[in-house]
Amino acid sequence: RYSNAIPHYEKYLVARVNNIEALFGISECYYNLGHIESALIGYRQVLKLCPDHPGANNRLKEVTHRPAIV
Repeated sequence: RYSNAIPHYEKYLVARVNNIEALFGISECYYNLGHIESALIGYRQVLKLCPDHPGANNRLKEVTHRPAIV
């Protein structure tokens, strides 16, 4: 149901652009749907607002250190 959650996060973020949990939540949706570039944008935005966010830090490390699929 990740794809169903994205419009709700988007609507919420219009009013609360810097809400860390919503940014992380939408990033997780994109990640789980395989939209890695969109997820990375979100994780990086979370880390700009909260550099110690464990979930965003872990995902960013996981995604940037995964071997390329050929």
